[in-house]
Amino acid sequence: ALTVRYARDERETIEPGEADMFEGVPVLQAGLAHFACRTHDRRIAGDHLIIIGEVVGFRVKPGAALTFFRGLYGQADDPRST
Repeated sequence: ALTVRYARDERETIEPGEADMFEGVPVLQAGLAHFACRTHDRRIAGDHLIIIGEVVGFRVKPGAALTFFRGLYGQADDPRST
């Protein structure tokens, strides 16, 4: 439900209790990995703007990551748990 909510075109707000602060910005608690990046470069490619980030901090939590491919959800298990 959370992925569908944030995939819409409308702007969403983070509800109280849904986020933690990480490196000075709110991140969703439901995420298994959080990356804090500083903009390193910006490139135009056709009608896209590609932003290249320099990772300045990251954290991970154990669990199966949510995947989405060809319209279907799945999961990628933590390889350390097998």
